[in-house]
Amino acid sequence: MDYALMKAAQNGDCETIRLLLTHGMDVNEIDDVFGVTPLTVASFSGQTEVISLLLEYGAGIDLTDRQGRTALMQAAFRGHNGAVELLLARGADIHEPDHVGKTPLMEAARAGHVGVGRILVNHGAQPDDLDQFGRTALIFCALEGYGEFAQLLLDAGADPRISDKNGWTALHWAVFEAHTDMVHLLVRETKIDSRDKWGRTPLMVAVRENHIEVAECLLSNGATADAPDKNQRTPLIVSCCHGFPKIAELLLSSGADPNAQDKKGRTPLMLACIKGHSELVEILLSHGAMPATETQDGYTALLGACAFGQTHIVKLLINKGVDCRAVNSLGYSALLVASRAGKQEIVKLLMEL
Repeated sequence: MDYALMKAAQNGDCETIRLLLTHGMDVNEIDDVFGVTPLTVASFSGQTEVISLLLEYGAGIDLTDRQGRTALMQAAFRGHNGAVELLLARGADIHEPDHVGKTPLMEAARAGHVGVGRILVNHGAQPDDLDQFGRTALIFCALEGYGEFAQLLLDAGADPRISDKNGWTALHWAVFEAHTDMVHLLVRETKIDSRDKWGRTPLMVAVRENHIEVAECLLSNGATADAPDKNQRTPLIVSCCHGFPKIAELLLSSGADPNAQDKKGRTPLMLACIKGHSELVEILLSHGAMPATETQDGYTALLGACAFGQTHIVKLLINKGVDCRAVNSLGYSALLVASRAGKQEIVKLLMEL
């Protein structure tokens, strides 16, 4: 393939383009690698004079490359305001999606080009269009942290409650990426305890990622501290499972229940003991966690620590007054559990008491 026309379009060489086209070169020739045309190349590079010239020679304004991207999409993604204005004035389809459903507005949003976004919105772009994954332009802004663009979309009527195919709203994505300013913006506009398909709220996402500042923002704006997921895991249970003491303290100070149980009956204390998180064990006990609570299998915090060989946790619990000779509802003692699990160090410790 002769790339002379493509190179001229990219470089803004109108003289060479006229010469090539008057000698019979196809204005809509397609690159054999990416499927781009001279017009999409010119739009990607923001060459407005070339765009005008190619259109005069009959360039197809809405032809797509192999990803389904039009000239308008290329210009929008690259932030070329002039090229976007020109293409729209010449009749480019503002709603034409690519092969995964992204629109020109989404392309501008994921690159943070507010000027382009404003042009597109003013020309009728729909802020709540969805791609194949259920994402909107606002979700792209939230994911990347483009607050000014997000405000533009909200002012244009974008619905922040829309969720993608996993149930994540723009707020979920802003929380996941720890874009605190975006979180502050979105909490005023949307349902703060919205749940994804696993039942996880934005607060749960913040806890899983250990984003303390984001969690503080959510809690101060009314997020429910104990909102459980579909497995009845609360944010505090998740923080204890992952070993995040600071965020656990934040949750407890916000009213989280230290004795909440998941579907298996596990409490925050049980998980902290099993995982060996001694700082968390201390925090939970100081906030009223009950060591004798049993799981569906009859395990208490002490029995769990014995089964998983957490010797330092066993010592800590005993020092905090937990009765190491107590038996559970099934008749199991700490010594029996440690013996069956082959945890000889704990067996020795218990035998010496």
